[in-house]
Amino acid sequence: MGEDIRETLRSNLIELLAENKMTQKELSENLEISQAAVTNWVKGSNSPTIDIVEKICEIFQIPISRILTKKEPPKPIEPVTEVNKEIWENEHWLEQFVIDIGWISSGEKLSEKQYNLLRAIIILLQEGSKP
Repeated sequence: MGEDIRETLRSNLIELLAENKMTQKELSENLEISQAAVTNWVKGSNSPTIDIVEKICEIFQIPISRILTKKEPPKPIEPVTEVNKEIWENEHWLEQFVIDIGWISSGEKLSEKQYNLLRAIIILLQEGSKP
């Protein structure tokens, strides 16, 4: 198995064990294999065969892509600059929105913290609506 896939499998297996509160010993017992084999997978020094990967997926009730696909790191939120802050604050809808939710009163300006939080929420909502 290639190094990239081995590392992806190792990382995802560690995550799955933690998410499911399962020990390496419990996984090895479910798979009817030695605990040393599971330990080697978690260390990245060895990888399971594809039939064992399928059994792991059955145990965790996940598609095979979940354990073999590398997770993309979250996209960083663009830092606030005077240019994009000015654009955002000049949007009438944004000003009205923050007034409506009670963050500011009419005529007030957003604090840096409020602005960054609102911006992060809007970006997450936009990303969630993409197909």
